[in-house]
Amino acid sequence: MTEPVRERILAAIAARLAAIAAIDGLAVERNRDEPVERFPSLIVIDGPQVPNDGNSGVTFYEMTVDIEGHVRAGTAAEVGAALTRLYAAAWRAIAAEVGLGGLATDIAEGPLSLDDRRGSGGTPQGAFNLEITVTYQTAAGDPFALGTG
Repeated sequence: MTEPVRERILAAIAARLAAIAAIDGLAVERNRDEPVERFPSLIVIDGPQVPNDGNSGVTFYEMTVDIEGHVRAGTAAEVGAALTRLYAAAWRAIAAEVGLGGLATDIAEGPLSLDDRRGSGGTPQGAFNLEITVTYQTAAGDPFALGTG
């Protein structure tokens, strides 16, 4: 059976992130809630969505997706730059083609928050959370079928 459009979008985002070649050893996961053990890593977190049903036979959605990034660095001074590089590579991979192969109509970058734990006695590490909004459409009443309209 075909996956729902929502799942195809989330899988496409994860695949784009997994294809980032500029960051050695990058791990990409979905919906991880355990502590991160591999660095660098990106985690795609499924978020809420808001439907807008009109009379057009199409349901329009705005779905929030969070991208978490986690890095370790050799020194506390290097954490910020490592976070910025990982964020920039992730956003470039996602924004390269906002239609995600015809699945979405738009992808918008939202707030970026940083958790820059520069050590606390251990290996310096940090994390970011990037919120993105994906706009897509399905046939009214059918979340498996792309909408046209």
